[in-house]
Amino acid sequence: MKTYNGRLDLARRYKTTDRNIDLLWRAGKLPPPDIYRGRSPLWSDETLDEHDRDAAIALSGKLKTTAAEHTETTV
Repeated sequence: MKTYNGRLDLARRYKTTDRNIDLLWRAGKLPPPDIYRGRSPLWSDETLDEHDRDAAIALSGKLKTTAAEHTETTV
């Protein structure tokens, strides 16, 4: 059975406030909710884990590119 997380759960996971979770979601920095319970958005652990993994890969590639650009300009 899937586990779903509300805004407060995400706030604890990402060490921020529930209001910031709303802002991050609307800015596209968090995936859309999987389901709604009434008006409350809920995200599955799988969705959040996949999003975090993709974000880490993107950041890793960006850091490597930045380091390579820095090396080229200093040589």
